[in-house]
Amino acid sequence: MRYDYQRLGQTWRYDLENRRYGFLLCDNPISYPHRHPYFELSYVLRGEMQHDFMGTRYHLKQGDYYFVDIGKSHSYRASSDILLLNFMFYPEAIDPSYKQLKSLSKIVNSPTFRFTTDQIPLLNRPGFHDENGSLLNHLEKIQLEIQEKRPGHHQMIHLLILQLIILLMRIDNAKFEETTQNQPIIQKILDLLNAKYAENLTLADISRQLGYSTAHISRLFKQNLKASYTEYLQRLRLAKSCQLLLSTDLSVEEIAFAVGYRNLSFYHRLFQRYYGMTPLQYRKNG
Repeated sequence: MRYDYQRLGQTWRYDLENRRYGFLLCDNPISYPHRHPYFELSYVLRGEMQHDFMGTRYHLKQGDYYFVDIGKSHSYRASSDILLLNFMFYPEAIDPSYKQLKSLSKIVNSPTFRFTTDQIPLLNRPGFHDENGSLLNHLEKIQLEIQEKRPGHHQMIHLLILQLIILLMRIDNAKFEETTQNQPIIQKILDLLNAKYAENLTLADISRQLGYSTAHISRLFKQNLKASYTEYLQRLRLAKSCQLLLSTDLSVEEIAFAVGYRNLSFYHRLFQRYYGMTPLQYRKNG
């Protein structure tokens, strides 16, 4: 085994509380339902566990990992030899102005990353596998900077956290594409939504076009995308509006209308709820 994190126990709390990020080694075989005021990325270094998250249970082994959004409850039961490497960070570790962005979806759609996507399965699945060890390698780089504290290590850690989020999104998007390719009905729904998201397209309309009952389509939608049809449509429209805010000179009212909103006040409220800023602030920061 190449894992040796003896110094983490002495430093992680200081870094988490004062530098907005930190590591923790965990060998507790039982973790009852709990939630955190920070993002948590946990990596299985040794042993096996059952991770319960968002109503789903997933078996994890060495090389598997999971990500938990701020305020989301999860729990696990593990083998007696379990060893987890937990990396925790606050939104402020990315940018001081992101203190109020309490979800990864808001972070990745922010001007810093500009993913402009509503498809983030990472937030809705209880486990993934680090296929080539690249994720662990990246975590070890952050850990080394924390431990050695060489000149410029705060700036280096900040850059590594930015890279970590991009790495997670790239891994996640690849897995999402793989999943949707194996779910032809879901892919057809997504294709319809991407083509007609600005129209008054209901779930009943989609069901009729595809030849299935509304209940069946609704169930498939929730099972595969972990969101209701309405929630997914809102996120898609907002993501499209973000693209227009950054790539055009259209007014906010014109953009709201273009993506399907006829009530400008509702669009403003929804945008602030998801991104923690107004559309004009988003455009200015971009």
